[in-house]
Formats: sequence, structure tokens, C-alpha cells
Amino acid sequence: MHPSQRQELVVLVFVSVLAGLMGLILGYPFLALFLVLLVYQFKTHRNLFTLYSWLKERKKEDLPEITGIWGELFNEIYQIDKETRQNRARLTNMLVRFQEAAQALPDGMVILNKKNYIEWANLAAQNLLGLNNEEDVGQPVLNLIRQPEFRRYLSQTDQSVPITITSGANGDYELSLLLIPYGSSQKLLICRDITHISKLEDMRQEFIANVSHELRSPLTVLSGYLEMLQEEAVNGELSEKALLNMSHQTVRMQNLVKDLLMLSKLETEPHLVSNENVDMQAVIENVVKDYTYDKSATEHSITLDVQADLKLKGEAREIYSLVSNLVSNALRYTPEGGDIAISWKLEHQQGVLSVKDNGPGIAQHHIPRLTERFYRVEKDRSRESGGTGLGLSIVKHILDRYHGQLQVVSRLGEGSNFICRFPVNYTR
Repeated sequence: MHPSQRQELVVLVFVSVLAGLMGLILGYPFLALFLVLLVYQFKTHRNLFTLYSWLKERKKEDLPEITGIWGELFNEIYQIDKETRQNRARLTNMLVRFQEAAQALPDGMVILNKKNYIEWANLAAQNLLGLNNEEDVGQPVLNLIRQPEFRRYLSQTDQSVPITITSGANGDYELSLLLIPYGSSQKLLICRDITHISKLEDMRQEFIANVSHELRSPLTVLSGYLEMLQEEAVNGELSEKALLNMSHQTVRMQNLVKDLLMLSKLETEPHLVSNENVDMQAVIENVVKDYTYDKSATEHSITLDVQADLKLKGEAREIYSLVSNLVSNALRYTPEGGDIAISWKLEHQQGVLSVKDNGPGIAQHHIPRLTERFYRVEKDRSRESGGTGLGLSIVKHILDRYHGQLQVVSRLGEGSNFICRFPVNYTR
């Protein structure tokens, strides 16, 4: 028996005995005992009412001043309630932290109950799946994600393999969905945007197809002439033409392989910041000299406007490749007798390289795709001129390594201007 309970019982017995003795003296023992018990019952009901009022009004800090077992009862209830409130606060804090963390995730998260009704969704899931917590909580998930693939997936026993669907909220999104059971009967629907992965896969397939096509053309020319030279006697003029064509196609294949290797290096090797100060005036003049000597660029008028004291922090070989590809591109697409202007200046705290021509120009719908591998505005003309279709892609990759930007300004019939902008921390 609890000490307080024993004490309460002792007090009750003592008062009852005392009342009985006084009743015997006065000649009314049962009346005296009844009055004592009535007073005790009244006190008990008063304490019960005080307890009820205290719990109802929720004045947790104002404990009634009651002694004995009732005082301890009040104190025990208060301690239990205090611990409950502390535990609830901790759980609420954990839930808030979990939701904040879930909201920050790039992947969508949707909590489903055992009947596949939505209980909660983070911000990414709302954006990717078109959900709304205020309106969709408590709704069947199949009412909101209606794709047949998801319906079949939800009914499967084995849901360990994710599925891919097109977003109902935005048809441009490719989404990967995975259901993960957790708790006693809930499920966690993980939603991931894999649009960029799908695009990369498409680019990979297109790249392989383009490489195969680009290599097949010169190989067909080479093999054809070789068969002709092996099987029949050819006169000197035809033999000279065959050898010239084979040499041309061989150079084209060498350039293609060189550019592919350059792209592979730019994509796979980490960019190490070089402290080398590249003399841009020397690089530009050497590029022009090389093309004037080797590529018969004398048919074009090339003018230079170079800020001699403005250097570029980087790797000379990469910068030479960037300038060379831009100049080569301008020479290839500018008719004979055309004008090409090359400039290197400091503008708005940026190093700006510009290669401008007065060629036929480029239609606006082609400009966003110019840096894609093997993308050609005029395919036949580009191949005839010896282009690999990789030059501007190399330029873009090199600029990315220097946190630079490529801007293309062009209109049909008005020529083109390719502008490379380097951040100020790469200029000297």
C-alpha cells in the first residue's frame, strides 16, 4: 500500500473512531459516524470537481494546494502531462525537420496509406506530378496519376523495379517512380526527374549514328578508289584525281579523329586551373598565319583588332584550339573575297573574343543547336569544305572549362558574329 494511501486510511479510521466515541457520549453514535462520513464524501467530491476543473481549463502551472493523497494525485497527473507535452513537442519538431528536409530534396516524395490514399507530398512531387497538398491529401493516388503504366505498377506484387512515365503535369518531363513500403502499412512513392538522362541517351544514340555516318563517307571513297587502282589500269589523270581524293578524305578522317579525341579529353579530364598567361595576340596571329599558309585563306580579307596587353589565364593549347575552330568556321562559310574581323578586348570587365564574317548568315532556328555535335546548317556544303561538325562543340566545351559564354549573333544575308566572353578573373 502506498504511504499516502495508508495515511489517508489512518486519518479516516481515526476520525471515524473519534466521532463514534463522541456519539456514544452524546447518545447518537450512528448519527455522529454518518456526519463524519458525509463530510469525508463531500471533501472527496470537492477534490474531484477541482481535478475536473483543473484538467478542463488546462492551467498546467497552477496546481491546487491540496494535501494528502489528492495532492499527490494532482502532482502525478501534472508530471505525466508535462512529459506528454515534452514528447509531443519533440515529435512535432522531428516531423517539422523531416518535412523541411523532404521539401529540400530534388526528388519527389509522396506518402501513401494502405489504401493508396495520399497523406503528404513534398514540393518536388507537387511540381513533378501536379499535386497540391491542400486539395489532394486524402485523395486516391490513381485519381491524380492516371497513366496506365502506374496503375499496373501499383497493382503489382513486386514493386522493387522503378517504372518510367511521362508527367501529367508537364509532358516534357520523363519521371522514374519507385514505391517503397515502410512502417506497418504505409508506402513511400519516390519520384525522380530523368528527363536529362533520357536526353543524354538520345544524344548518345544520335552521336553514334553520326560518327558512323561521318566515318563511312570517307572510307567509302577510299575503298572505292583502292579497288579501282587494284583491279584495273588507270591513266595518269584519273590516278592523280583518285590519289588527290583519297588524300583529302584521309585528312578529313584525321581531323575527325583529332576532334573526337579533343572532345573526349575536354569531357573526361578535370580542368586544372593554369597560371599560364596566354598571349592572345600571338595566338590569334599564329592561327591566321596557319590558315593563310595551309588553307589558302588569301581569298579572304582578315583584319585584327587586338588589345596587346590583355592576356588570358589558361592553357595555351586549349585557347589555340578555340580560336582556330572559330576562324576555321568563318573561313569555311564565308565566300571567297569575304571579310573576316577578329577582335580581342576588355569589355564590361570581361575578356571578349569576337570572330565576325560577312557570309550568308544563319537562320534563327539553327542558332540554339549550333554547338551540338555534328549539327550542320548545310550538311553537304560543310562536308565538301572539310568540316567535321565538331568545331563549335569543342569551342563550347572549352568555354565551359573557363566559365565563359558563347554568344552567336547572326541574320540571314547579314553575316555572323561568334562572341566568346571570359570572366574577369581569367584575364590579366
